[in-house]
Amino acid sequence: MIQGYLRWERRFTAALQRHCRRDWLDGPVCAITHLGDLGLIWVLWGVALFAYDRGKCVLLLGSVALCAIVCNLLMKPLFARRRPFELDGVETELLIRVPEDHSFPSGHTMASFTAATVLCFLYGGWVWAFALCLALLIAFSRLYLFVHHLSDVLAGMLFGSLLGLLCSRFGWELAQAVGQWSYQIV
Repeated sequence: MIQGYLRWERRFTAALQRHCRRDWLDGPVCAITHLGDLGLIWVLWGVALFAYDRGKCVLLLGSVALCAIVCNLLMKPLFARRRPFELDGVETELLIRVPEDHSFPSGHTMASFTAATVLCFLYGGWVWAFALCLALLIAFSRLYLFVHHLSDVLAGMLFGSLLGLLCSRFGWELAQAVGQWSYQIV
């Protein structure tokens, strides 16, 4: 059953490359994916919150940092999955620098969904809708650029959302305390 799914997933990813990739989309998709490099857009968002509300800043930045640790230091080495472009019989020109880490789960997607979930907790409404749309675009970009399998992205969405919920639920009071403490030293 798992082998059947993996074959289907491989066909899905190849079909996405054949049918969705367009020259006029390449530049915008690369720009969108780079927003997720090292959680860049979410880190910048968190830094922007520093002047407004340091508790929210700490929660967002802390959640994205925890996500990086869980994803890149624990999960990726544990699963050690090869990326789509590394599989036998696959030839495609990558539009971005070749990623050097493993594929599962998608770190860009996981960080994006962690941040979007935290922003839902903090604000809801249009802020969350904007963050969710951005997270979805970043997730799609990873498939479009042929650096992740569909299950890598789906797992990133799931684990990122769960981590964002856990951080929001159990980290909010700590984040507020750290934020208050920072006012005393800065």
